[in-house]
Amino acid sequence: MRIVMLMVGLLGPMLAVAQGTFLPRNMERADTWETSLSYGEQSSEAIGSETDTGIRFDSTSNFAFGLHYNFNNHLSLGGEFQFAKPDYTANWNDGMGESGSISHEASVFTAQLRGIWNVFSGPLTPFLEANIGWTNIDSNVVDGLPATGCWYDPWWGYVCRTYYTTYDESNMSYGLAAGGRWDITSGFGVRAGYSRQWIDLGGGASDPEFNVARIELLWRF
Repeated sequence: MRIVMLMVGLLGPMLAVAQGTFLPRNMERADTWETSLSYGEQSSEAIGSETDTGIRFDSTSNFAFGLHYNFNNHLSLGGEFQFAKPDYTANWNDGMGESGSISHEASVFTAQLRGIWNVFSGPLTPFLEANIGWTNIDSNVVDGLPATGCWYDPWWGYVCRTYYTTYDESNMSYGLAAGGRWDITSGFGVRAGYSRQWIDLGGGASDPEFNVARIELLWRF
């Protein structure tokens, strides 16, 4: 994050001059909506002890989509949904001789509010972001007996499905990000950046953090 901030500080004056000299001024962001689709690479992270009782998530891909409103050329606020399916290894030791481990794939879902500040008003600008939301981590490991439900379908007749509940946990999450934005046309742009996300486990536990490098495609209307 310090490296990103240093790059913003060094490139900022040059970008400001470039916008005033080379870039068109007919691409106002103010009072517009924009949707975003993004792809990112998320870092690995360990919670607890990797050799005693804890869990380690492998690095994985991260996908997201969102909707934002540009109040002016600098400030936008909006919401985003993120999805990731990292592989993980969980270890446990109850201190009485019982221990074990399991390797599986988790499902991670995050819903968050994003506040983004574009440093310059023109189409080429660094940005800073703060976000807060809620993250659900589903182990995809069954935590009890299955339940079966049946109903009548007018096309298929009686249909039965078996459902399972799994071990999962939801916690507040928050993060910071920085990067650059380029409005290529009046309706389309790209944003690339680096973010650090924390999950608040509470209870005095150390909050795990995930680093994500990603690129977003933006459609403005």
